Amino acid sequence: MNYDWTVRDVAVLRALAVLGGLGVTSMPACGSSAARPPTTIENVTGPAPPPRVTCYAGRHVGIDGVRATIFMRRTLDRGASTIRQESVLASNGYGFATDWVADFTVAGETFISSTSGLSHGDGRLEGPPWAWTHWTEQRRSRGYTGDEMVEQVDGWLAGVHLRFAGHVMPSDRRWTSELDAIDCGDYQPRIDALEANEKEIAPP
Repeated sequence: MNYDWTVRDVAVLRALAVLGGLGVTSMPACGSSAARPPTTIENVTGPAPPPRVTCYAGRHVGIDGVRATIFMRRTLDRGASTIRQESVLASNGYGFATDWVADFTVAGETFISSTSGLSHGDGRLEGPPWAWTHWTEQRRSRGYTGDEMVEQVDGWLAGVHLRFAGHVMPSDRRWTSELDAIDCGDYQPRIDALEANEKEIAPP
C-alpha cells in the first residue's frame, strides 16, 4: 500500500509542478470530467505594418490636349492613416517638367487632401481597407487670378494599372492619366533621364 501511495503522490506532485510552471493557479471544479482547452488571446495592439510604396509610369493628357509622360510614387501608411502621391509630369521635349505632391489623411472610408499647398479637397474610398479599388475626390484650388477652380477626380486601381480622370466643373474640360506599375528601383533614374531633356523644372 505504501508503494502505491508513493507513486500516486509523485504523479500528483509532478502535475502540480507543470501547472505551476504554466501559471495555472486554479484547478477545474469538482466533478469536471475534462480540463478546459487553453484560450488564445489575439494581440490587437501590435505594431502597424510598414508603409507600402508602389511606383508607376504612364501617359497624361491635359485639359488642353497636350500629352506628357507621368511618373507617380504612392506611399500608403496605415499606421499614420495617410496616403502620399508624388508625381512628375514631363512634356517630352516641349520644355517643361512639373513635380508635385498630394497628401491624403484617411478616416475610415473618407479622406481630406491637399496638393502642394495649392489645392485642397475631400473624398470617399471604395473597396477593401488599404487596398481600395476606386475613390472620388472633389478638389478646390485658386489660380493666379484668385478665381476658384473645382475639379471632380476619379481614381481606379486594377491590379498593376492605375487610372485617374479629372473634370473641371462646370465646364467640359477634362484630363486623364493612365499608368502601370514599375520597379521602384527604376523610378528616380527614369525621371532623371527624362528631366535631362527638359529646359527647366517648373513649379506646379
